Parts: sequence; structure tokens; C-alpha cells
Amino acid sequence: MRTFIFAILAALTVLCSGCNRPEGAATSAVLVDLDAVARAMGRDRAIDKKVEQATQALNTRLLEAAATMEKELKKQQADLGTNATAEQRAKVRQTAQKIQENIQNNKEIAGQARQRFQLEEIQHFRNEVKAVAAPIAEKHHASMILLAGSDVLWFKPSADITATVIEEMRSKAGATPTNQPEKAETSDKTNTPASQSSSGDKDTTTPTNR
Repeated sequence: MRTFIFAILAALTVLCSGCNRPEGAATSAVLVDLDAVARAMGRDRAIDKKVEQATQALNTRLLEAAATMEKELKKQQADLGTNATAEQRAKVRQTAQKIQENIQNNKEIAGQARQRFQLEEIQHFRNEVKAVAAPIAEKHHASMILLAGSDVLWFKPSADITATVIEEMRSKAGATPTNQPEKAETSDKTNTPASQSSSGDKDTTTPTNR
């Protein structure tokens, strides 16, 4: 009985705290669709272009390194001539194997560097959006900003500040928008946008975070 009374008191405390909450403070979180912002600002294409340029530069260095190692191998083979001993030939084979291993290692390192560069570009963009979205979130009396994605199961349309963020970023960039700011749409890059439910609220279910 004592435990039951404590449980009732705790529930009443929660209810009362909700009743005393000041008007306008009900929204504890707002939502931003990074993919929609990236598309509206053209940053998705810009990031892809930068990553492609970095990849081409890495590939060029890989080819140059591989050509240098192959040239060294051919020189060793030429120096040995046709009278090479079995031991010398075995040494050349070991050198050739080592060269192939080095080429493979360089490819893996280049792949990691490409991925790291891509993540750095995305993080830089996220920081730009954060700087714009934070003041907007404060105006909504929000304590946090969520990214549209599979982790967001449900939210009210009024909590989505994506259009406002796009408008503010366009304003800061000095661009005059020709279309209305993009709404959240299905994408496979930075997050999962929301779909409209029959009740007028939104539900996010497709995982796309990268």
C-alpha cells in the first residue's frame, strides 16, 4: 500500500510539472533534414566533386608509385641477365611479391584517406548547419536538434525547421531563392527524411544515415 501511494504521488508530480510548464516551452526538440539542406544549397554536389577530385589525386599518386616500383623491378631483372643463379631469381621473385603487397597496401591507405576526406567535408557542412539551426531552435524553445533519420520514429510537422534553416542559409549566402525551400524527401546520404502520416504528424522509418 505504501509503495502504491508513493507511485501515485510521483505520477501527480509529473502531471503537475506538465501543467505548470510555461506556454511555448512544450517543444523539447526540433528536427532538421540535412539531405534536404544539402540539396537546396547545392552542397551535396559540391562535396561529391571535392571527393572525386581528391580521389583522382590519390589515384595519380598510386599509379606513379606503382610505376616507380615496377621500373625498379625491371632494372633488377635486366641486371641479372640470363645467367642469374637460382638464389638471385628467388630474390627477384620476392621483390616482385613485395611490390604487389606495397601496391595493395597503398590502395587501402588511399581508400581510407578518401573516406576520411569525405567525412571531414560532411562534418564541416554539419557544423555550418548547426550554426544556423541553433538560434532557430532556441526560438522554438527547443533543448536539442535531431537529424531526420531512422532513429526519429515520429515528430510533429511543426517541429521540422528544415525550411527555415534553408531560408536562413540562402539569406546568409546572398542567394535569392527561386523556389520554395525543399521539404524532407527520401535520400540516401546524410539522414532519413520524414513521410506524412494520416493524422497530419510525421513518421520516419527509412535508415539512410551515413
